[in-house]
Amino acid sequence: MSIHIRPGSPSDHAMMAEIWQAAWSETYPGVNFTKRRALIEEQLREAETGRYRLRVAEMSGARVGFTLVEKHSGLLEIIAVIPARWGDGVSKTLIEDAKTQSSGHLTLFVGQGNPRAVRFYHKEGFEIVGQGTSPHSGQPTFRMDWNGSPSMR
Repeated sequence: MSIHIRPGSPSDHAMMAEIWQAAWSETYPGVNFTKRRALIEEQLREAETGRYRLRVAEMSGARVGFTLVEKHSGLLEIIAVIPARWGDGVSKTLIEDAKTQSSGHLTLFVGQGNPRAVRFYHKEGFEIVGQGTSPHSGQPTFRMDWNGSPSMR
């Protein structure tokens, strides 16, 4: 099945929040992401103000994932893929799209306790450039940067 990426719209927000909650609940089963859903919904609304670029992945017309990138800084604030589509290339396609939409630089923060994601980002050309703590969970994070070049796009 092919993956189609398109700009997001307000009609996508509820489904994107559902996808985010499902993906993060699968990744961190001991965390209650229902409490954090309001934060994600607020960020999705901010995409309409121009602060973020919302991009939606679809397969056979069904929404299966999305990215939310802060336009000014290149911060990849959210990438989420519905767990049933993990391993189907959706994340890779979304990252490639984020790279082409960027000015040659992306930054993200990933939980140090999520080695699957860290490996994925390394494969996609991101490098660990720092460490910190998530303000939401208190868990340790890595800051990872991608600095694109024409050969990487």
